[in-house]
Amino acid sequence: MDSIFLTLPYARENKVLETIKKAGLYCSGKTKWIGYGYLIDPVGCGIGNSRNRAMEAMREVLLSDGYDVMGFYMMD
Repeated sequence: MDSIFLTLPYARENKVLETIKKAGLYCSGKTKWIGYGYLIDPVGCGIGNSRNRAMEAMREVLLSDGYDVMGFYMMD
């Protein structure tokens, strides 16, 4: 159940969640994992390796754009 963990310390939560929803992704809200951030699921890509590839692609794009993001790996 791989996801990305995105930290946006000064962003408004409702705006972040609205943007995530518009992008076709899922996030239930701000979460405390390693600090506070958003655990975003790559929806519609299956499970296992396909979900892992989707998560890593999302992470690489956000990293290249300068966001503070990390991968969350969980076996399914």
